[in-house]
Amino acid sequence: MTTKKKIAISGVVLAALVFIAYRWYAYRWINFSDNVFGGAIIPNNDNNQAQYSGMVGFLLNSSHNLKPGDTIEVEQAGGYKYAQYNGEAIVKRVEADGIITHKGFAGNSPVNPGRVRLVKKG
Repeated sequence: MTTKKKIAISGVVLAALVFIAYRWYAYRWINFSDNVFGGAIIPNNDNNQAQYSGMVGFLLNSSHNLKPGDTIEVEQAGGYKYAQYNGEAIVKRVEADGIITHKGFAGNSPVNPGRVRLVKKG
């Protein structure tokens, strides 16, 4: 086999590996449609609603396997109002349509989507 063929094959293999690694990395992210006042995503008949009312929650767009105690990374889409929501957060509660983190709720803002990913199991 010539050197040119070896280089071409190596290039194709490398490109395939980079593509697979990127797809694996992108798959790990879970999109959210908005950040919300934590108590808003807890059912009204739950007596623990007040316990989570000062925390920020995220309305997730798809199924996930996040659990209380997990550390996640939050990345808001451009145009966000509260930068403190970005970065690592600890999941405090999981509901059918979202999660609540340990971070404090900063205030109301226009709809702001983004994404989260698991960093460390709790």
